[in-house]
Amino acid sequence: MVLNKVDNGQRRPLDSVYLIIFIGTMRFLVKEDQEIRKLAAYVFLAVDIDGHKDVINLQIGENESNKYWLGALK
Repeated sequence: MVLNKVDNGQRRPLDSVYLIIFIGTMRFLVKEDQEIRKLAAYVFLAVDIDGHKDVINLQIGENESNKYWLGALK
């Protein structure tokens, strides 16, 4: 059920204008099969014309890199 909401949220149309867009990364460690891996949550948060905050994209990937950001901002 939660994954369906996330999927629907990622497929919705975006507003044509946002006043502010924040981009950032949160790094965290995940233990999987007795190993600890470094992961990153890439977050794009926007403020619309009415002042409401909206997560326009959230992706989980490997550790943060310049290569990822170059592709994400194209």
